[in-house]
Amino acid sequence: APRRLLPCAWVERATVRAVAMDAEGRALADRPIHFTSSDAETVRIDPAGNVEALRPGEILVTAESEGVRATLPVRVAARVPDAQ
Repeated sequence: APRRLLPCAWVERATVRAVAMDAEGRALADRPIHFTSSDAETVRIDPAGNVEALRPGEILVTAESEGVRATLPVRVAARVPDAQ
């Protein structure tokens, strides 16, 4: 079982990733990671870690694998109107 998860964010793709690690810090391949959002009305996240911002706010994305959890704070800012 993994000892910890390390979340990483790639803003340009709006995707979060997590890696299950053993007690020595080695990555554990092929471990299922389940993602959830603390507020699905602000940010939606699918099983692949693709994030969709729905409205401004601050939430936590949680990654879980085999009972081990890690959280990543996400802040969605208000959209700036396009200049005309």
